[in-house]
Amino acid sequence: MTGTGALLDRLFAVDPGAVALVAADGRLLRANSAFGSLLGLPDATALRDVDLTGSAGWPLLEAALHGTVDRPQRVALALPRHDGVGQTLPADILALDLDGQRCVLLQCSGVDALARARAERDRFFELAPDLVALLDAQGCLCEANPAWTVSLGWETRQLQGMALAALAHEDDRERLQAALRACATGADVLRARLRSRFGGWRWFEWTISAFDDGRLYATARDVTGQLRAREALMRHRDELEARIAERTAELDAALARLRLHADNSPLASIEWDAALRVSYWSHRAAGLTGWRADEVEGRTPRHAPLFDSAAAGALEARMGRLLRREAARQVHTQRVRTRDGRELVCEWFDSAVYDARGEVVSILSLVQDVTAREAAAAALADSEERFRLAFEQTAVGMAHLDLEGRWLRSNRRLAQMLGHGDGGLPAQGSLFDVVHPDDRTADAAALAALRAGEVESCRLERRLLRTGGGAFWAQQTLSLRREADGRPVHFILVVEDIDARKRAEQALQAAHEELEAKVAARTRELERLMAVLEHQARQDPLTGLPNRRGLMERLPRTLERSGRQQGGVVVMFVDLDRFKQVNDSHGHEAGDALLRECAARLVATVRKTDIVARLGGDEFVVVLENVREPAGQAHRVAEKIRHALAAPLLLGGVPLAISASIGVVVHEGGVATPEELIARADHGMYAAKRGGGNAVRLREPQAEAGWEAAGA
Repeated sequence: MTGTGALLDRLFAVDPGAVALVAADGRLLRANSAFGSLLGLPDATALRDVDLTGSAGWPLLEAALHGTVDRPQRVALALPRHDGVGQTLPADILALDLDGQRCVLLQCSGVDALARARAERDRFFELAPDLVALLDAQGCLCEANPAWTVSLGWETRQLQGMALAALAHEDDRERLQAALRACATGADVLRARLRSRFGGWRWFEWTISAFDDGRLYATARDVTGQLRAREALMRHRDELEARIAERTAELDAALARLRLHADNSPLASIEWDAALRVSYWSHRAAGLTGWRADEVEGRTPRHAPLFDSAAAGALEARMGRLLRREAARQVHTQRVRTRDGRELVCEWFDSAVYDARGEVVSILSLVQDVTAREAAAAALADSEERFRLAFEQTAVGMAHLDLEGRWLRSNRRLAQMLGHGDGGLPAQGSLFDVVHPDDRTADAAALAALRAGEVESCRLERRLLRTGGGAFWAQQTLSLRREADGRPVHFILVVEDIDARKRAEQALQAAHEELEAKVAARTRELERLMAVLEHQARQDPLTGLPNRRGLMERLPRTLERSGRQQGGVVVMFVDLDRFKQVNDSHGHEAGDALLRECAARLVATVRKTDIVARLGGDEFVVVLENVREPAGQAHRVAEKIRHALAAPLLLGGVPLAISASIGVVVHEGGVATPEELIARADHGMYAAKRGGGNAVRLREPQAEAGWEAAGA
């Protein structure tokens, strides 16, 4: 037994693991400090108070003490810690007789690994940015990490023993309690709000799972900012949709005006209804394709003669995006078949037109022929493709680099690229010697990322320096060769000369900018033409006077101004007598010249603020604005006009005499529309005609009597 005691002394002195000697009554006869640490004892003196009879591993120890285990055994021994946390450890047990006393020798392995794992767990528990907690079976907090203080302001000591549901928002409390109950047998994920010590609530995304001995393990990530950002995004989306609806209404009005001038646009205009049938076919579209409106209108793309089946299907798919409101407008190219069998490549500008409910009622397409442009682009693309194929078939530069970027070996093509001819690269050189100074930092970062295993390969466009001077653009592909065990061996570098491609890209960019400038200039020209057309729509082309539309736009404003200034308005309907005889006798050119001369005389007779308009043929309307003595002024001006028109004139050396019948209406207040005033003046003019012409008449007899008295 003395030899056994000496062996035990040596074992306790040199064994790095946990070693203990257990007596038959379950007390520790002897144990080293590692065993004490395993049980979570504060010091060696506490070992004398340890009693293992109540532990889950005691039956195995008791069997060895009573001789039922007669040889060393490797077992999983359940040994509780001093703080009550259960643990199961691999251990070797051996029964011994020491000085006549039966005892068991315990040797527990893996203590260092367990201690490290526990330390790592505690460190993670302290540093985790998310909330981490252990809860008992009733949902009360046993442990909480410092993130609770950072996120919610609660000290960890305040939280111990507190029910988690007590911190939850009342709307989330029942769901949280249900999740805690469900997690006794599984795991659950939910969102719930917790009360902050500083006031208010914060949203957390919870992951709860069973841990041990009926306890639960819970982690929670603060998603308050994420949810608030989503709410802000939804508000922004609603505002954006409102602005889109407002803009759509404005576009509807603009489209209505655009339809008035569509036939005068240099672009072909096509309108489709909601069933993708052609509802409008401009004369520009007919001129572009040769197809008449009656051959196209009412037909879908599949039934229109413009498209083959493939082109029709593609157009319907694109138009479908607008009908489904996936887009409000789009630009695309589409092939169109002309009446004479040619195929044009056209650029289409499609815009959806919406009604007040936001439904698509039609699609307006503006089409221009870009066949020549597309042919040029195809030729350029073909040239680039030939260059690319030739470039790929040419040998590329390759090299092996050590882990610091120094050359290990290189091929002849790389040496030629860098200006070294067939002699190869210098043995003591490195990649950084040939990289442009502005790009060296990025290359160093790429090598570091490959060494760290962050990426498998890097493709970089860099400027490389030639030995004889100058630089050229190259595409570098870098990868790292590793051994089977993951150890890095060397870098692999592939270099392609892309200097020509860079120049082509710059030329393409310049061509693109030039095309954009041309489109902008064309757009400005279209806007100018539309302004001219808008002005011409209100003007008589023969005399330069306002036409009926111009008169009907200005007369309501004249009535309004005169009413505000408490003045009267006089409307005169002037019709030339026997004008048809002039046309029949002297020709329409003489008639046109006569109309221009009469228009000039009318304008010279009235004030600049008054209106002189030609309604058509030999009919004119004169409007006197803000007249203070309407009856007398109307008489004087009407007679002045009659005498001015009756004055003889020469047209092409031929003397002509003309007279006019004038109907006059005086408006001194009350409600009257422009149409009513013109109609009443027209009746007065006919009364003058019936009286033989070359006269002035009022529509109302009583007003005419007062007028004659005023004239007298």
